Amino acid sequence: MQKLITVTTHTNKGGNNFHEEQYPPVNELLEDGYKVVNVYPITTAATGSYMFALVIVLEKN
Repeated sequence: MQKLITVTTHTNKGGNNFHEEQYPPVNELLEDGYKVVNVYPITTAATGSYMFALVIVLEKN
C-alpha cells in the first residue's frame, strides 16, 4: 500500500539559525511501518528561495 503526502515548508525563519520542523502525520505513518520510497521537491521561480513543497511517497508492505 502506498500513501502520498505533501508537506509545505517555509525556510525563511530569519537569520542563519538552523530550524528543525517535524510533521506529526508523517511521523505517525513511519511509526506504523511505512517507509519513504521517494521525495520530490516542488519549487516555483517566485518562491523557491524560501518556500517549497515536498511530495513524499510512503510504502508499506
